[in-house]
Amino acid sequence: MLVRRRNQYGVSLVELIIVLAIVGFLLGMAMPVFSGWTQNVQVRSVAESIQNGLQQARTEALRRNASVRFQLTSSVDNSCTLSSIQPNWVINLGTSGSSDPTNLCGTAISPTVSATGPNIIQFYNATAAAPNVVASMTSAANSMIVFNSLGQVVWPASNTTIDLTNPNGGACASAAGPITCMRIVVSVGGQIRMCNPNVASGSPQGC
Repeated sequence: MLVRRRNQYGVSLVELIIVLAIVGFLLGMAMPVFSGWTQNVQVRSVAESIQNGLQQARTEALRRNASVRFQLTSSVDNSCTLSSIQPNWVINLGTSGSSDPTNLCGTAISPTVSATGPNIIQFYNATAAAPNVVASMTSAANSMIVFNSLGQVVWPASNTTIDLTNPNGGACASAAGPITCMRIVVSVGGQIRMCNPNVASGSPQGC
């Protein structure tokens, strides 16, 4: 009795090697694009967090009818120092003295006001999510922005800019690099906006 042989379907070793080679080639082509996208996302996310933090600080100043500080810090634990280049930030009550959060950024957020400070309202650890992003305030002497009870900026006495870059990812697009750097602009009147330095100033997204 004759038994009909069934056709066997499958992939030969040569075909498998060819497919793997093609996949590897495509992944190799896509990796630089994906890496650049990731570095740009880090800049954008930190810029948005700083913008939100500044808006919260201003809102708290209006709500509490008191001075509220927004400051960039080296970290958000008790080893923190004020910094004009690190993107971490802390919001707390007060203008000076006991309101300085240096070495106290790890203090728990408290709904009550303490005379010994630092009366932290909120904080954000940017370096945990975006370790390559660098912040730069208008002046190295400016590591904080203080809002008064009217929502106006009382320190510094001029408009402030905070530039967000990613040196490890490359130069900014304004310098023909691959990174879309961002800028936060805070006016003495309390207006806060995020813009792109590489876009013409007349554009809604431009600086």
